Amino acid sequence: FGSRLFFKSRCTFFRRLMDAQLCASPDLPAAREKAPEHEPDASQVDPVVLARWDEYMFAMREAIRLMLNSQLQEAEHTLEEASKLVDQRTIMFARGEHDARGYFAFVSALMRLVHGLATLEDNQLDAVAAKVRIADELLAKDGNWAGKTVLRGLTLLLGGLVQVMQGAIPRGIWQILRSWAFLRNLETECLDFDGYERDTVRSTGLFALGVFNLLTSLLPPAMMKAAGWATGFSGGREKALEQLRMCWEEEGIQAPFAAMFLVGFTVDVSTFLGEFLEARQRRHQQAQRIIVWAAEKYPGSFFFAGLEASFLAAQRDLQGALVKFTEMSAELPAMRYLLHVRHATFSACAMEWSRAGEHFMHAVDVHRSVGRRATCPALAFVSHACYVAAGDSEKAAACLEVCLSYRQQKKKWNVLDAEALKDANEASPTFRPLLFLFRRVCIVYRGVNFMNSEQASVFLEMVRKETEACETAADRLVGLSIQTEALRQNEDWNEVLRLAAEGLALEPQLTEPCDGALHFLLLDVAYAQYAKGNAPAAKESLAKLSALKGDTFYHKQVSFKATELGRLVGAELEDEYTEINIPARSKSRLAVNIPSPQRVEWLWLVAEYTISFVVLFHNEDGKVVELECADQHAAESGPFVGSAEVGIGKLELIFDNSFSKLRSKKVQCRVQPNGLDLRHVPEN
Repeated sequence: FGSRLFFKSRCTFFRRLMDAQLCASPDLPAAREKAPEHEPDASQVDPVVLARWDEYMFAMREAIRLMLNSQLQEAEHTLEEASKLVDQRTIMFARGEHDARGYFAFVSALMRLVHGLATLEDNQLDAVAAKVRIADELLAKDGNWAGKTVLRGLTLLLGGLVQVMQGAIPRGIWQILRSWAFLRNLETECLDFDGYERDTVRSTGLFALGVFNLLTSLLPPAMMKAAGWATGFSGGREKALEQLRMCWEEEGIQAPFAAMFLVGFTVDVSTFLGEFLEARQRRHQQAQRIIVWAAEKYPGSFFFAGLEASFLAAQRDLQGALVKFTEMSAELPAMRYLLHVRHATFSACAMEWSRAGEHFMHAVDVHRSVGRRATCPALAFVSHACYVAAGDSEKAAACLEVCLSYRQQKKKWNVLDAEALKDANEASPTFRPLLFLFRRVCIVYRGVNFMNSEQASVFLEMVRKETEACETAADRLVGLSIQTEALRQNEDWNEVLRLAAEGLALEPQLTEPCDGALHFLLLDVAYAQYAKGNAPAAKESLAKLSALKGDTFYHKQVSFKATELGRLVGAELEDEYTEINIPARSKSRLAVNIPSPQRVEWLWLVAEYTISFVVLFHNEDGKVVELECADQHAAESGPFVGSAEVGIGKLELIFDNSFSKLRSKKVQCRVQPNGLDLRHVPEN
């Protein structure tokens, strides 16, 4: 996700391609398919059909209510019984009735996702994927109308999210984008729908459009370019939030989900993106209205209670947030786990170190109780650092022992777990647990956004003292980057510039890479310069940031914020895509010189049909190694992404269209990291 770009043009030919592919695909509607022009209104529809519709929608609302109150099994049972009822009936399509089984199956897939994650079941995502396929098959059996179109789009979108969660990120994002084939006509088909199903159809249409536009606005910028090139969608974040606001205010069937998206964006996602305080505060009033509404409509809801706690933190009332978490309880393992992690996170932001350490370890205990290992090393190590800060050496040692107990276990650990195991193994007088903890609070938890002025002053003083005690330039640089980021969150721009200059002056003294510290210094300088009205200087700082290499955890924390600021100052940081045309019966070669050992990533899209692909690496000794090969990769399969660790030499990308007798192929290709010179190589 480290790359940044802003898409400025669309390819008309590819939009025509999408139409052709969608018309030919058995699991997608024709690109121009529309709902019937004259849906019967309530006065023309058979009373039996109207009664059945009301019955089905009551079951749907009841299932949603149960889900929001954490009664997930009861919610699934309600949908199963409603679907059985449809099975027993003859569906009167000619009288305006719809096959509701697909609708129940879609909501059931959504609830299976929540239930599987909440119970920490093994293979829960595979079960959800199976339910998504069943839902799509049932929806395909219904007659053509606007409700079917929007739900098939949502089914594709949910399936894409599941694939992303399974780790198939490019394929999942591509499936999310394919949902646009269904959703792109919703503004005319659903929002102005005039049938007896209007309330449900309009609510679902607004929700689907809002979610799609919001997700695509948050995509990694490199994927945004692929998205525009592939689908021609339009929209954006503000449009998405407006659609979700309307969905909530109209109180249709999707209103509670729209409400959760709106509050979640306001209290969490906005700080992750690095939005300015003024922009965030404009949304706080709406978020407060939603929380009051939810307390009345869904009393006792675990989900809305958690959002209320986060809202209190966003209002810089950490004590209120902690009181709210204390009042909450959960039976399902994942919900207990989430509750403890959030309680611990906000306790750390409030500098209640013992309380934070206790809840981090409770979260570890929940995972261990169901045989889960993921996040246990990271949380145990953070708990160790919290107890160090609290001065409780006995509990600190116990937490460190728990973390180290995982070092011999064979598992592909995530970034934070791997980092924790490395730090725990290397724990020595040179390791500074407080510096580690302050960095986690400020950068990962974005904690200063939630502190009142007194708490922020105390935190900054603690970081300042720890920075002064550091003996190496690398540690001092990390300490200064924590301070500048804390000041950015507090919007103290003069101090940001002063301390950032002090930190950047340490760069020549570094003897090894410093994980993301320079990136944050340059980012914070750019924010300060923009806030003080100096857009050219902000652009310059963003350009320097873009030129920095790095693919570490803390470096990735910068990328979304840099993209957000780049959009504000008109300095969108673009990835360079090379467009090539491969004639029939031909090959096309691209080459890039690799000046130093590094990881190189390639991403490409073929506009239509298929293309074969080979990656070769020529090392310094002249030896040629094949790194990757794909035989006739199809356009509908989406972006092709690969990577490899290589030494000094030359990377060669070969697009092979020699099997095609008549058709030329068009490809867009990008190689990263930025700065590598991708060039055409003439065929001999």
